[in-house]
Amino acid sequence: MTKITSLASALGFVASLAVTPAFGLDLKSDVAIHGFGGWAVGDTDGNKYLGGASNRGFDARSFALNIAAQPTDQLSVHAQAFWGTPTGNPEVLVSELDFAFAQWKFSDAANLRAGIVKTPFGIYTELFEVGTVRPFFDLPQGMYGPSEVIAKGYFGVGFTGRTGSVDGWELQYDIYGGEIELDSLAAANPLLFSAGPEPAAGGEGGEGGEGEAPTRKLVDMLGGRLNLSTPLPGLRFGFSAFTGVPEVEGGGGAGMGDSPKSQTVIGAHLEYLSDKWAVRAEAAQRDGGVGDMNIDASYLEVSYYLTEAWQLAARYDQADLEVREEPERVPLPSFTEHEDIALGVNYWFSPGFVMKASIHWVSGNLFAIPGRNPKILRKMPLDSDTTLFQVGFQFSF
Repeated sequence: MTKITSLASALGFVASLAVTPAFGLDLKSDVAIHGFGGWAVGDTDGNKYLGGASNRGFDARSFALNIAAQPTDQLSVHAQAFWGTPTGNPEVLVSELDFAFAQWKFSDAANLRAGIVKTPFGIYTELFEVGTVRPFFDLPQGMYGPSEVIAKGYFGVGFTGRTGSVDGWELQYDIYGGEIELDSLAAANPLLFSAGPEPAAGGEGGEGGEGEAPTRKLVDMLGGRLNLSTPLPGLRFGFSAFTGVPEVEGGGGAGMGDSPKSQTVIGAHLEYLSDKWAVRAEAAQRDGGVGDMNIDASYLEVSYYLTEAWQLAARYDQADLEVREEPERVPLPSFTEHEDIALGVNYWFSPGFVMKASIHWVSGNLFAIPGRNPKILRKMPLDSDTTLFQVGFQFSF
């Protein structure tokens, strides 16, 4: 993630973006402003997970400001700034520049993008902060959490475009290259590589603290995505992939080789949307890179509107981690596993304001951990099962 200073944050607030075509406020005919935010509180029966902890002291809050300007018919400029709490460490408030890029339109089939560009991968990457387009407060953690599978934006150049409809079929493509920064899995879960004769030091809370692994940056990165819309209204599917060479900032660490292998992520997705139903499924595999790790992640998400206001939702989210380099550093097998079965009920005051309540039954400690201090493993037995109840509100304009 790209951290920005208070001054840069203020500038980003003024110069941010609005690329999602919903609930915008037009300042002029060529400028639109959007905002996305939310707040939630959760309670668990032990481990910390998402916005919940056993002491109810955790809450998740976020806001993203999004501005899009179109100075000419061919040129558009987009930017987005984010303020919020990182997953798994809600005591810390961070400011980030999600993306800031210019787009030049040659035709519907060819658009050039340059800057910090939204990562075209799967379903949700371009809508990370827009809680009103999904049925649960949080995205599935196996793919969109701190799993080193995907990031909000990449630094570089890309082309995007779409073909016209032929017999109801339409193709949309993305090709891009540059570099990308991924949230470090070991930084989000400092217990992950804490086994061995010299466990990593670390304290409760704090960002960039002792014992945290650096951001995973991939350079010489190339990627692409294909989306196919079908003759059946609302049904589309596609494939995504990118590969790059890890460049570890801040030196080595647990499970970090001197010459890490290239890291590759491939994925497939399917989405069906109707007036009542929303069905989404994705699967991805991250292979190689720092620690020579393999992560298999997938989810299935289904929601149904009982009325215009009431919505029911269910989701199965899973991830499995295999550490090939220094696997003995992983303290327990449960730290390589994640399974989240969730049920939710939502009340929509309007398309731009929703209250969400959900219960999650979580197995594994890949994302649900008892604390951030590795010494905690010596003091208490670890519970690999976690139940989270969470209530929150999300809005967009």
